[in-house]
Amino acid sequence: MITRTAVISSSGPYQDGKASRLGGALATTAALGNYADPLWGGGTVDTDRPPVAATSSWPEGTLLGKLDPKSRAALLELGSRKNFEAGETLLGQGVQASHVVVLLHGMAKVTAVRENGAQTLLAVRFGGDLVGEMGVLEKRERSATVTACCRTVGRRIESAELERFLNQYPRVSIQITRMISERLRWANERRLDFAAHDAKTRVVRVLVQIAETYGHYCRNAEPREVPLRQEDLAALAGASLRVTQDTLQKLEALNAVRRGYRKVLITNPGRLHKVAKELSQNPQ
Repeated sequence: MITRTAVISSSGPYQDGKASRLGGALATTAALGNYADPLWGGGTVDTDRPPVAATSSWPEGTLLGKLDPKSRAALLELGSRKNFEAGETLLGQGVQASHVVVLLHGMAKVTAVRENGAQTLLAVRFGGDLVGEMGVLEKRERSATVTACCRTVGRRIESAELERFLNQYPRVSIQITRMISERLRWANERRLDFAAHDAKTRVVRVLVQIAETYGHYCRNAEPREVPLRQEDLAALAGASLRVTQDTLQKLEALNAVRRGYRKVLITNPGRLHKVAKELSQNPQ
């Protein structure tokens, strides 16, 4: 039997609690494929160009994962390789857009600051994702800041070089359009979730959607670790940190996830999906 495993990292203490209503979601269990580390496929990040083995190993939910091998290889020849340490800014809100960054390895968060100084977490991006495309395509100032959550590697591509490339590879333009559409759909779903579901349901739904978007499945693979803090998971779900911690504990009691230091191991995505569906259909 093939099993499917995914890892989402987080941090912070957990509150005690009981499984309660989440238990009603576990009528059946699905057997799915293994979750593989899609980042570098055993290659090294110390060369200027990514190893060939990595060019087909990004999650299907990312831009690099969606491209055909020829287009992907051509895209990865563009620009220059950049390393970003945790906390370093890749793109700054309010700055005139001049380039995009293709993430090859690591994770970054997208945040925006309102006029009153309040900061909002809008999204998280992983290896294989493209960031900064909105400002470049619109030729406007950037609407958000992108910050590395851990050591992150990317390729910086200037806007003029990207434009020439897209003229040569129109299929990539189509995939970027689809990517933008998917991100808009994600944002719409978060707004609908906030109106229709309670906080713990939103936490479970966000976990499911991250796993579905960034999952990469094959046999005999190690789980992928994503440094997503509990605070960030709570922000994405529009939930308090306490509710997020309590929900993760209950999911662990149901054997849907397993928690570790700064990580959440999704041991049974099929079961987690079942929980999300049950909670969504039976609001309190």
